[in-house]
Amino acid sequence: MKRKPEENHLFIEYPEMFSNLFSEEDLLLSHENLLVDCRKKGIEMYAALEWAIPTAVVVYILKPYFDSFLKEAGKDHYKWLTQKMKNLLKKSRKIEATLVHSDLSPKKNTEGNNQSNTISLRVQIKEGRFVKLLFDKNMTVEEWESAIDQLLEFVIDNYENGKESKLFQIIEPMEQYHDIYSTINKETGKIEFTDITTLVEISKRNSK
Repeated sequence: MKRKPEENHLFIEYPEMFSNLFSEEDLLLSHENLLVDCRKKGIEMYAALEWAIPTAVVVYILKPYFDSFLKEAGKDHYKWLTQKMKNLLKKSRKIEATLVHSDLSPKKNTEGNNQSNTISLRVQIKEGRFVKLLFDKNMTVEEWESAIDQLLEFVIDNYENGKESKLFQIIEPMEQYHDIYSTINKETGKIEFTDITTLVEISKRNSK
């Protein structure tokens, strides 16, 4: 019987044209108890702001991973997953992803955007919302890896402490109907959280 999407621990989307770049181990399919759904995708069109458009490779870590699997497998598996995520990150950087804008779509919305079109990480928090971690393409892979560590620490604390967690306190005042976006501060290397409205405003300031 096919699992429902919400029953998976992880969900990974990647370009069909780059299938040979990823092995089963890269796609986390080698762990017998980890429920992973992988989906190849072709070229698609979107009518959305660039930050909301799915990157070439998208990794989703879903609520069942934290609610059930991690509790049973323990923190050792969390370290294993983190390392696998970093390996996938390195391979994904080899993909050249370019957004082609329609002639009817003004580019001014994206001029200040330095985020990678290649890969992003979306993590579902305890309250059901998603945090989308964006990777600045001008930063090193080590800075990207550090951002993964930071985000997962925030999320694990969120599952353990709920509304008392630091992450919930940060994002609670933000827009409630969209993803929360996490970006890496270029000066400190620390991740920061924002909603789409604020992200657009920051990008416009950076493009001036």
